[in-house]
Amino acid sequence: ISMNGSLKDVIAYVTGWNEVMGGSLERVARGEPPVRFGSGAKIFDAWNEKFVAKKRLCSPSEVVKPLLVSFQKFHETLEAFPEEKFDQRALERIILEIGHYEEHTKQIGAWRKGQ
Repeated sequence: ISMNGSLKDVIAYVTGWNEVMGGSLERVARGEPPVRFGSGAKIFDAWNEKFVAKKRLCSPSEVVKPLLVSFQKFHETLEAFPEEKFDQRALERIILEIGHYEEHTKQIGAWRKGQ
């Protein structure tokens, strides 16, 4: 998602991906296939818009708590992840999520400098 939206939109979007990636890791830990979200910019844009639309009517303060909860839940899922289930599917989701935070931290920093 670009920083053309509000900071609230970015928080809503990151929260949505935390939830999807955490759920996907939980599925892999149970021996199930991970959540399939497709590939390509249009597919990711559709997911992103879905996450933002879900929180559009929320106040900024109403989007922060779910972000913190989703972040904590993702980390708890990682901590509890069974080592014997750790495979390429799990690693891909972890790398995507870490990269996701790096990407948006830079975007938010640039946005704040421009304010």
